[in-house]
Amino acid sequence: MRRADVIDLILIAAATGSLIAAGIALLPLTWYTWPQEPISTQAWGAVLALVVLWGWLWPDEEVTLNVVLGGGVILLGTALATGLLGGKKSARKPSVDRA
Repeated sequence: MRRADVIDLILIAAATGSLIAAGIALLPLTWYTWPQEPISTQAWGAVLALVVLWGWLWPDEEVTLNVVLGGGVILLGTALATGLLGGKKSARKPSVDRA
């Protein structure tokens, strides 16, 4: 293994650790800030556009066809997983404890 490969692995591990720590730190706040209504498709599109723009402006990343297609796949997967596309939304009602 080359030295450059080891450095790349260290950087990937550091970024992964940072993302996991941030996720754990923010997890309790989701309970208080969870939206009452589903997030709109327009809002998801705006977030994707902001992320691509931020990546293009700050770290000088190229916006290629693969980036655009990858973002589309992520949005499509999110829409399918949440029931926005391709299926019925769950009609289950939350259970109520009757103690």
